Amino acid sequence: MQVDTKLSQLRTEMVNAGVDAMIVANTDPHNNEYVAERWCGRQWLTGMKGSNGTAVVTANWCGLWTDSRYYEITEDAIAGTEIELMRMSDIGAITVDGWLKDNLPQASTVAFNGAETGLKQAKSWIKSFELSGFKVNAAVDPMILSGRTDQHRRKASCLLSTTSMRAKRLRTRYPPCVVRWSNPRLMLIY
Repeated sequence: MQVDTKLSQLRTEMVNAGVDAMIVANTDPHNNEYVAERWCGRQWLTGMKGSNGTAVVTANWCGLWTDSRYYEITEDAIAGTEIELMRMSDIGAITVDGWLKDNLPQASTVAFNGAETGLKQAKSWIKSFELSGFKVNAAVDPMILSGRTDQHRRKASCLLSTTSMRAKRLRTRYPPCVVRWSNPRLMLIY
């Protein structure tokens, strides 16, 4: 599936879910540098294979933030797509939340997958977005929304360790889904 097709599908589902902007990372619940394929959402969506990068998708724009180590491979990966490279290592570069605050109207809904976002980053985004008058949904999996249903992204088999309390705290604050305990150490999210 081509990048533009993936973005189109994601945007359709964003409209259905009432989401104005989606932040797509490439991290796991433990914030490891190298992650299993199940957590490679940004890579799958944009084609950029570096370990550092965050994509932002809105109704009419898509940007990919990465540092200077990955500028060249990112330019190659996004060539011929609508994705704009956001050079986050450059002096005066705008941040993800800064760009969203500058370009979205108040009362917009910003979504990200809290299970794949570090607690410090999630708290920072939530505080920043809420102070700017945005609604926040920290429990959306953009890859399920955009149609990725391969063996690494099956909706009914997303197991998270309860040792990752940031995901539990975010889900408590923003409960989007049914949580069922299968045993004391694992939870199954539908």
